[in-house]
Amino acid sequence: MNRAEREAAARRIMEQVPPPVPPDLYGEVVRRGARSLRRRTLARRLMWLLLCAASVAFLVWAMMARPPTDVAAPVRRKRRVPRMGHDGPRSGAAHGHSPRSD
Repeated sequence: MNRAEREAAARRIMEQVPPPVPPDLYGEVVRRGARSLRRRTLARRLMWLLLCAASVAFLVWAMMARPPTDVAAPVRRKRRVPRMGHDGPRSGAAHGHSPRSD
């Protein structure tokens, strides 16, 4: 089917008389749409209420929470002793060097 045939088929469909709609269908659609809109509005309001309640609960908890005062001070680590350089006690005959004779 080429483009001209598709356009002709689309024109035929659009020129046809639309099928009749049952008279009570419009009222049913409006009623269902209004109910759906009310449900969405209620759900949105409940979510905002839940968010506000959670925010207030967090703020109250954050203001009331205090760090414990009976906890001991943190343990301090021992300072590391720096290693000696090349001429220090670790160098010598054990590491492949000959002892100095000054």
